[in-house]
Amino acid sequence: MARTLYLLRHAKSDWGGAALADADRPLNARGRRDAPRMARALARLSPAPAHVICSPAVRTRQTLDLIQQTAAIDAPIVFDDRVYEAPVGALLDAIADAPDVAPAVLLIGHNPGVQGLIRAITGRDVRVPTATLAKIEIDADSWSGLAPGAGRLEGVWRPKEIDDE
Repeated sequence: MARTLYLLRHAKSDWGGAALADADRPLNARGRRDAPRMARALARLSPAPAHVICSPAVRTRQTLDLIQQTAAIDAPIVFDDRVYEAPVGALLDAIADAPDVAPAVLLIGHNPGVQGLIRAITGRDVRVPTATLAKIEIDADSWSGLAPGAGRLEGVWRPKEIDDE
């Protein structure tokens, strides 16, 4: 069975002051502008995400909120601590727990994990600035069957490179 994995790096965040913990950093103005733009790109893709895995960090939650508002994604959401500042193995573990009835999963996370996961699954090394969306097709019977080299990169969309009108 073909499955679709969407990977989205959170939109641009505000570095704030030294007193602000990394996980508490919010989106900045560019991030609040780019997230809806990427949501419109995601809304044009098929299949729509049927399950969402998101880092619990403020910037990923805010990115998800803007994605949901703009793309009207109506899917169960799991905020998974394994996605925050995660190595590739932890991201694979988080995805492996997705329900097999979901043909498409959206993971919203951070770099270098998102970029490393794309490389691990597809063998392709792509640049992943903030708010970059990647679509990967996977031939696996279950999400737990996702393994390095198991996917085919179908596209990469970056905010500065898309025409969302």
